[in-house]
Amino acid sequence: MKPFIYLFTAITLFAATSCKKETVNPEKDPQIEQQLVGKWKFESLFFASTHTLYVAIPSQLDMVEFKADHKFVRTTNADITQQGNYDIIRAKSIFTQKDDNLLRFNPQSITPQETDIISIKGDTLTMLQNVYDGYVSKFSKVK
Repeated sequence: MKPFIYLFTAITLFAATSCKKETVNPEKDPQIEQQLVGKWKFESLFFASTHTLYVAIPSQLDMVEFKADHKFVRTTNADITQQGNYDIIRAKSIFTQKDDNLLRFNPQSITPQETDIISIKGDTLTMLQNVYDGYVSKFSKVK
């Protein structure tokens, strides 16, 4: 459990030190918000900068639940490891230079560049850090 907490702390610190300005469009995509609500099981995390892949440990159940009231809860083996608010914004992707769906955790304390580009295809949630050499994390929907 501690490696998972350290990993998310490192990711948060890395995101907090990124310096990329984005143009924020306040229009939200209600479809992606509806798809996001629910429980998601952590599957993998890939760090582009180090070419390191972390996969879910079978004996450790890492989950994130997104609620309709824009609250989230992260758990490891049913123990809460992090909780707070989230928001989805439309802002420029540094990869495509086009507006995309970006997820911000605790939006009142995080600037728009500290976001993850999110996409949902079927039962897979992908979060791509909106910085070069960032990370890509994948989650599967819990039914």
